[in-house]
Amino acid sequence: MKCCKRFDRLIMNAPMRGIMTFITVMLLLHDLPMGRCNQTLPACVWRILPSLDVETGFIGVNTVFQVEYLDKLCSQEFQWSSSFGCSVQNRSLSGTSVVCHRPGYHTIIPTVNWSNCHCVPERKIITVRNNPLCYRWYAKSIDKVSVWSSGFSHGQWIAETLRVWVVDWTDVEEDRGVDNATIPSQSSADLTRKFYSKGQKPDLQQVHPTSQQQLNVQNSTFIQKDGYWEVLIQTPVYLELEFMIRGKPELAVQMCFIRDTSVILTDHWLSLPNDDESTVLRYTVGSPTRLLQDPCSPSVVILLADISLLLTLDGFQTSKSVSLPSHLLQGLSLDVESLAFTSTHLLLLIDSKIYAVYRTLDNLTEVTGLSGQFKVKGRDWCVPPNLQMSHMAVTFNSTNLFLIGTNSEDHQITLSEIKLPFSILQDLTLLDIEEIAFDSFSSTLGVVATATETSNSSLIFLLYDIILEAWKLLPFYLDVSNTYGSVSLMFVNSAHNGSFLFWDEKRICFTHSYGQTVKSFRVLGKETSMLNSSDSEVISQVCVSQKGDIVVLMSSNRLYYSRVGLTKLISIPAADLPTADPRMFFDSSDSLFIVTTANMSSGEASRWRYPLALELAGSLHSLENTCQYNHLEHGDTAGIYYLDRGDTVQLWTSLTFPAGSDVKLQVISSASSWLHIGESDYWDYHPGSLAVNKTLTVQSSDNLLEGVADYYEDLERFTGDAVVEVTPDQDDITCMRPSTMVARLSIGCPPGRHIRVRKPEFCQHFNNYTIPRDGYLEKDGTEAVNDKVVEYDWSAFGCPIPSHYQATFRPTLDLYDSDDKVIELSSNYVMYEEQGRTDYSYSATMLQAGCQSLAQTWSSMINGSHNMTSSSPLWGPHNYKSCFTVNVSTNAADLRTQSYQVLNNTGVSSIKWSTTRNTSIYQFTATVVDPKFSFCHLQTRFAVEVYGLPGAVVEKPFTQVSLGIFAILTLALGVVSYMYFRKGHIRKLEEQLFDYDADDK
Repeated sequence: MKCCKRFDRLIMNAPMRGIMTFITVMLLLHDLPMGRCNQTLPACVWRILPSLDVETGFIGVNTVFQVEYLDKLCSQEFQWSSSFGCSVQNRSLSGTSVVCHRPGYHTIIPTVNWSNCHCVPERKIITVRNNPLCYRWYAKSIDKVSVWSSGFSHGQWIAETLRVWVVDWTDVEEDRGVDNATIPSQSSADLTRKFYSKGQKPDLQQVHPTSQQQLNVQNSTFIQKDGYWEVLIQTPVYLELEFMIRGKPELAVQMCFIRDTSVILTDHWLSLPNDDESTVLRYTVGSPTRLLQDPCSPSVVILLADISLLLTLDGFQTSKSVSLPSHLLQGLSLDVESLAFTSTHLLLLIDSKIYAVYRTLDNLTEVTGLSGQFKVKGRDWCVPPNLQMSHMAVTFNSTNLFLIGTNSEDHQITLSEIKLPFSILQDLTLLDIEEIAFDSFSSTLGVVATATETSNSSLIFLLYDIILEAWKLLPFYLDVSNTYGSVSLMFVNSAHNGSFLFWDEKRICFTHSYGQTVKSFRVLGKETSMLNSSDSEVISQVCVSQKGDIVVLMSSNRLYYSRVGLTKLISIPAADLPTADPRMFFDSSDSLFIVTTANMSSGEASRWRYPLALELAGSLHSLENTCQYNHLEHGDTAGIYYLDRGDTVQLWTSLTFPAGSDVKLQVISSASSWLHIGESDYWDYHPGSLAVNKTLTVQSSDNLLEGVADYYEDLERFTGDAVVEVTPDQDDITCMRPSTMVARLSIGCPPGRHIRVRKPEFCQHFNNYTIPRDGYLEKDGTEAVNDKVVEYDWSAFGCPIPSHYQATFRPTLDLYDSDDKVIELSSNYVMYEEQGRTDYSYSATMLQAGCQSLAQTWSSMINGSHNMTSSSPLWGPHNYKSCFTVNVSTNAADLRTQSYQVLNNTGVSSIKWSTTRNTSIYQFTATVVDPKFSFCHLQTRFAVEVYGLPGAVVEKPFTQVSLGIFAILTLALGVVSYMYFRKGHIRKLEEQLFDYDADDK
């Protein structure tokens, strides 16, 4: 250890020896390989505690950051040393602040008195750049309420109120204290007001938008008194939602701008019961520490350590012991042996039995049909809950395998046995199932099993297709005698089918293309695939991010890094002291967190963000750069793209590389027969470098349904899941992230896709209407005897569409994804009157529509319905046939006389009314019949009100009686008036005659 002591003295005395000596020391800091003076001593553990800025891989000039030395037993005469251009606030404190005033590569190292020390100093090289983005956005949800639910949207919508303000993250204390703040500090409020006065305003955009998941900003109001914006957003229900806050990039305060900021909103997947009504569960004594993460809600994590289970709903910002309502656990042991997440349930293995707990934690159901000791395993990767396979987990023991599913309607647990593939094992005898894992996206299950041939035991690898119920034996195996401990398995996001990692306690391997390629990982600079030859140091955990980062945690807490597709590992600084027992996880934005248990008995755990990009950049700096390109960029990809018939997705990737490099972008698809991928390249030329910008246009293949007779029965053959990957054909561990673009696609009916008819929002309400007996047929096709009174269903039909009796009618249909309009429907559809009305017809004949053969009609479909199964619709995309193909046997007279009943918004045929009654109501069901338009069964219901028919009003008896009475009363009044007038006139004549006689006398 003499070289270590000499090195320590050089560092401690450097400030006294003048500038030349100081430069010499800095060169030693840069070039001396730490730890090689004594290979038995580990590196001293210390951390860079990052603000969000270091996730970019560099630290800004004049940005203050924290360093912390962990090993308190080795801190005598402790000093921090840094290269020229960086200053340490207090060099003798184990935790202090550092700031670098010049851009470039800088070295920081802790130095101690080595007389009683058991570690050697580890330098860290940090990248410092000029960064004018001194500020970032901060958002906090303060109110959330479900506002709407319908069958169209497949779930609830959430109205959420966010408070948004500006934070100076170069102020370490300000940046640290903001994590759980609901109102800004005084300095942040003042800063936010300054930006507001300049016209700044936050713009919220979803990071991974799809047509099924949109972030809608309703309004934004600035609260001057408190210094924040209050933003009301609306979005479909989510478990985790990542969005980006952007502002006006040209606005600055004190020559500093606001950085675009990613924010993750989390929803409570589990409802925690009250402490006084619950019982805390325990982890089985002696079981190894584990961390279980909900794949679709990465902030929901359960840490299993010691005898406790800690649950967090916010990525271990807070945590709590797992508990259930006490009445659910009566008669059960509290010891949990294993658990797994599904999209709707938490599965618990208690007393060798599996129980399913719904996420509201108000019901505990035993999964029956199992006997013997079983294990339970969920998915490692998220599959959206609208896909049936997302509801799956698996339970197994040495000789039995079962698939656990969930009924999509009532969330009841289902169990189905998977028969083991004894027929394909040939001369092998299956002994024991060791490990199982789900594919990252497709409906494939990977199985590791021990098998024997004569006296030799081997680990074999099998794949099981859940949809096709088919097994495949991969063409490689491991000799049991050469494995170290149990073997683990995890699939990765890759367009190469059957791509997965597998590892034991000492080695980690990668295979793809269904086992055609198998490679062992090797630590850079070592020839052996063994990560460590020491018996005491083993692999504790392997963590893989959505972007393809692979981080290996050793039992000594050393870390190794690699990427999917590579087999080189490089050492990066340790996660914690060797005596600690941490675990790690990636969140939704692929930030790496290290979790340690502070006090398991009280339900406490702590996390810290491991600055992976920064540490990786420092580790790569000391290596020879063998990367063939400069950098790769790509657009944000959605969590999943849904591809219906005719839908397109555009993806772009840009690769910059030296002019002399022979590197290309390659496109890999896991389902080339399902997808049509168009490629276009645009080249940029710069001095000494080239850049290729590749745009992919991805759509489902146009010939998927050609020649398919039974559409519904064969649909699963033409729909499914695919992965498209764009990556350089030459990659290396020294290449900076990202190094690939991976997009996941689901080919089939997108969730929430439906059609709607345009109709009035407001109308006059009525309860029922009457159909005359000559205007409809009974269900059996016979003529009606009586008028029919129909109760109107407002919830199903809404306001009827008004149509004049002389006008032809054709509804306007729109295609929707959840509540978002996509396009106006231009495909063929048919309309069926639900009450059997016959007093309407079609305006065009088959000949006028251009038919070359007889078109399908409701009569022909009804007559042929005896050949259909009871579950098949009468007329739809499964049995639609076009009439625009020539048929030599077609009678031209039939084309001239028969009506064309297939409608289209650009077609010639419409509905004509022949009702004899004014204000007639028709109830229709419209169904899209063109199989090339969509994989969805598109159907909607609506009503039409026909009005304006003159002189055809059928008078009711009450009206006739009223008119008769009115006529009689009018006549009587006339007679009475006449008699009264006549009597008065006669009296007047008599009086005049009497006066005449009197005068004569």
